[in-house]
Amino acid sequence: MPPDSHDAGRLQANLILPLGAFYDKAQGAFHQALSIAHRQQDKSLEMQSLVAGACIDHHNCRNVQSLEWNLRAIDLAQVVDRPIDEAHARYDLEHASYALGDLEEAARQAEAMLAPADRTRILIWRVRAMVANESVSSAKGDWSSAREFIRQGLALSPQESALLSARTLLEYQLGEFDAGEADLERLLDIVPGGRFNLPREVAGIEAANYAGLAVIIPISAYITGESAKFDVAEGFARSILDSPNLTPDYGFAARIGLALMAVQQRDATAASELYRALEPIRGSMSPQSSICPGLPVDRILGLLSQTVGNIDQTVAHFENALAFCRKAGYRPELAWTCCDYADTLLQRDESGDREKAMSLLDESLAISSELGMRPLMERVLSRREILKA
Repeated sequence: MPPDSHDAGRLQANLILPLGAFYDKAQGAFHQALSIAHRQQDKSLEMQSLVAGACIDHHNCRNVQSLEWNLRAIDLAQVVDRPIDEAHARYDLEHASYALGDLEEAARQAEAMLAPADRTRILIWRVRAMVANESVSSAKGDWSSAREFIRQGLALSPQESALLSARTLLEYQLGEFDAGEADLERLLDIVPGGRFNLPREVAGIEAANYAGLAVIIPISAYITGESAKFDVAEGFARSILDSPNLTPDYGFAARIGLALMAVQQRDATAASELYRALEPIRGSMSPQSSICPGLPVDRILGLLSQTVGNIDQTVAHFENALAFCRKAGYRPELAWTCCDYADTLLQRDESGDREKAMSLLDESLAISSELGMRPLMERVLSRREILKA
């Protein structure tokens, strides 16, 4: 058909998402569809194109551009009745805002997503609305609200990996290790092909499951001190990284999992390599909240720098992570960053480091006590006792 025709525009719009692993081709389809929509004054096609293009930018960790396209799509929702596209736009707006440290905007978009998601009458969008709202609640340390969104989401879809991942980490954060282990085993049981029979290439729901587990397992180990499942987590991460057609968000998630394991295993060589791989996304939260609960990347870079032995670089990253978490309101992650930073200062032990370390431990203890984060409370108390002695 004629390349500039209305029908061609619709076909191009439908091509954008399937081309997600090929960014330049997806961008070509996006701009062609958008251009035709403007010429034809077709607001419906324009909204569809904007949402799909924004989704591609989101998966390629181009969050600022994703925000721009999705906000334009939300404006069109006032005149175009496309509840699926509106729910999708608000879902990705929550993710992008979360990644960029704008938790207030992420919460606003998550709440606003509930109505169009219900209007779609499509299960996956109703569940994703629960995922979006849960991620905001957990990021604030509002465990009660997070549990309620998890409950509602799992009632709709009992094997939703993002919600099971969130509940796994929530239980570990609160010291409910048996419940966390049970949820982790449940996650492992629903992995396609089984945990020890991974395919050479992964995509779609498999990629989301693998990426989540590649991160959740080492985060849980960091909290509990138990690293028995590291071989499983590494298998998931390597399976993702070996796949040729995956988008960057899954690749960064896999590397974050490997980074957390390198830190706990004190593997300086791996830590150095992973530092270089993750440095481009400093100043953000990762993984994306649609995969599993995220971490401030500067905290991860700080831990990697500490493993390598570059203490001054470690301090700089922890300072950035503190500022990021305080500004955004990521209270659980702020508490963990305070504790990790205190460890670094005690290791360096220069003039004023002990006093600052004690101040950071006090802040970490205040937050973790208020939020009921028992494992972190115990960790902080043990460090305070050592420091006082």
